[in-house]
Amino acid sequence: MTESGPAPFTVPIAVIGGSGAYHLLAGQALGQEKACKVLDTPYGKSAPIHR
Repeated sequence: MTESGPAPFTVPIAVIGGSGAYHLLAGQALGQEKACKVLDTPYGKSAPIHR
């Protein structure tokens, strides 16, 4: 017999893009925004990443 350990750690994640995501964030439909950042990429600045 094998003993099973605790359940693996899971985190719900959603990736939503486009203007629909902006409207959901602006209306706080996804909860309160914790942070927003723009990354430097080899192709220039990224689109805003909201958390």
